[in-house]
Amino acid sequence: MKPPTRIARFASIAGALALLMSLASCLPVPLGDPEKSQVDPKLTGVWHFKQDDGGTLIAIAPADSHTYVIQMLDYKKAADGPTAGKSTVLRGWLTEIKGERFITGEMMAQMVDPTTTRKDYAIFRLRMKPEGAEITGLAEKYDGFKDVNDAAALAKVIEANLNDPTMYTESSTFVHLDPAKEADQPLIGLISR
Repeated sequence: MKPPTRIARFASIAGALALLMSLASCLPVPLGDPEKSQVDPKLTGVWHFKQDDGGTLIAIAPADSHTYVIQMLDYKKAADGPTAGKSTVLRGWLTEIKGERFITGEMMAQMVDPTTTRKDYAIFRLRMKPEGAEITGLAEKYDGFKDVNDAAALAKVIEANLNDPTMYTESSTFVHLDPAKEADQPLIGLISR
């Protein structure tokens, strides 16, 4: 099989970015250190955000004791069942700042492509609520992020502005799917197809 062309790699990364941008803006530096993070087993599983014409699934599984493998997948409703759309895979890790948890996602495409010069990280505030996991992205154009050039500087800006609503995008609540429920199985079955 021929290796992918530069255009094909760009298209793959562009598709993954489009999916991420629907949930959060991307920043050029990560938050936290994946080697210092600890996996929370309660996040493991498939999470669902439902929309009128489909939704988004996020599958989370521990990669090791510090990081997760995360698959994000958009899907559309269809008469014969849900149809998978855009998908991307990330390496993710948790970081806590003043009692607030954040999850950073590094796109797998940029980790395996040695020609990638710009790194992008999707960073979400993560709050567990009775109805599910509320994720809220960081706003890429937030003034405080303009001069941030490393993870430590980003953490300082977030800590100083933790309660500033303009630092965040809109929130979405994802419900944990249950593989034992027959109604959840068609959606869970879309993961990694």
